Parts: sequence; C-alpha cells; structure tokens
Amino acid sequence: MGRDYRGFFAVGTFAMALIGCQGVYGGISRSTGPPTAVEQSARRLYSLGLAMRSYVSDYDDFFPNTRWADSLNPYVADKNWLTSPALSSGYGYAFNSDLVAANTNIVGHEETTIMFFDSTDVSYSAVGPTTTMPNPPRYGSQNTWVYMDGHTSPVYSPPGPAVIDRSLSNLRACATAFTLYESDNDSRTPLVNTWMDATSPYLGSEQYFHDPALAPTDFGYAVRPEVCGISAWEARNPVEIPLEFDSTVNARNATAGLDTLPRQGRYNGLNVMSFLDGHAKVHKGL
Repeated sequence: MGRDYRGFFAVGTFAMALIGCQGVYGGISRSTGPPTAVEQSARRLYSLGLAMRSYVSDYDDFFPNTRWADSLNPYVADKNWLTSPALSSGYGYAFNSDLVAANTNIVGHEETTIMFFDSTDVSYSAVGPTTTMPNPPRYGSQNTWVYMDGHTSPVYSPPGPAVIDRSLSNLRACATAFTLYESDNDSRTPLVNTWMDATSPYLGSEQYFHDPALAPTDFGYAVRPEVCGISAWEARNPVEIPLEFDSTVNARNATAGLDTLPRQGRYNGLNVMSFLDGHAKVHKGL
C-alpha cells in the first residue's frame, strides 16, 4: 500500500496515450473548435488512466480484477469517465483481459500493450481482448485507446506533463526534504508554521512550494499540525499518515487540517497528498 509511482507509471513521463485509429491503427488530431466525440473520449480515457495509476500505487503494483470499475470508484471523480461520449446507452470502454489482476512489473511490452479501449461490449466494467474494438470504428474513422506506458502512437500527445503530475513531483520533493531535515534535527519534523522555511535549504528550488495549478506567487499546499514537531521514528504506520496536501489555505508555511482540501478537487475533481513515509498519491475531491 502507498507506493511511489514507478515502473510504467513514472511521474513526469506519464501522459496517458489517447489514440485514434484509421480503420484499426491510425492517427488522432486535435480540433481548434469545441472538442469532438473522439477528443472527449481521449480525455475520459486519460482520466481513467490517472485513476488506474492511483489504484496500482495503492495495491502493490497489481491491476484490479474483472470488477475494475468498482475498484477504481474511489479514484474516479466523474462517472462520465466510464462512458464513451458516442453512446446514448451503456458504457463502451473495456479493460484488456490480459491485464486482469496482473503485476505491472512483469507484464512487459508496456509500449505496445493497450490498457483501456473502445469496445463493442458496452456493459459496466467490461473486460475483453482488444479484438472487441468496434469495426467500423466508433467515431467515424477512429477508435480510442490508451497504452500502459503512456506513449502516444502515432500522433496524439498531451501538451507536456500534466499539472497533477507536476504537483505530485512537488510533494515528493518536499517529503524528501522533510526526511533530510529530520536527519539533521534528532529525527524530529519541523515545527508548526515553519515547514517551508525549515525544509527550503534541502530543496534546489522554492518552486516545490507552489502548486502549479495556481498563480506563480500562490502556494496552495499545507502540512497537518499533527505531524509538526514530532519524532518521525516513533510514528506508527507512517505510510498511512498524511503529511502535505492541496489546501485552500494559501500562505507560506501553511499548517491546516484535511478539511481544507479543495472540495471539488484542484485537478479535474482530484487533489494530491503526500504521506509521512515519503510517497504521494492522487486523492479524490471531497
């Protein structure tokens, strides 16, 4: 439980691939007007990919079983993510049957293995082989799908690392700085309302204190008062103790409770949070 996003879910390189097909394999391009159905589908699959990344991080790098939609429920901020925008009834996305309950570290061929895709099986939590993609394609000349490693093939790519990935990286860097501070201060964490000042010398840049979803001069992160000035070595179950998180308290050295998490989620219904053991994860909005 509570592992870093490693392997094929590496933060900073993960940008879920949302692929269109020409017949079976082809390309997807972005329009300049309102999003088309294929572009909406791409965004939904991207969001499902984020949800799956959180699940895998929490469950020792294992994919869920055939009830994947139920397993992802705590991580899915919008139920529309489960539904193809081209359908008036049913769901329309399936999970690759080859990945059910598989360990992500031993699957292999991440760059060619499809994870979620448009399927002719429109039932809830559908599972099947990729041969169940609609033919003719669902969106005129295109279907959509997402690969395990997040590469874009052949032409679609999100514009740079997702904001939520950058925020997760910030929290990991700060958690590492906490650990370095503790090693120099008798294993004790920084005091209330001092944590940015105390950990700043251990960071290469103060950008890690600024949530990338906010204005450059804003902060947007807080640390819980319960973890300030304590002995980290004496803490029980540090993997389950929240440390730093998105907060509506926008001040340097903010110390606040989890009730200040943005209720609607700062990143499309999601927030981020780090834990006393150093890992960070996506957290569903309240």
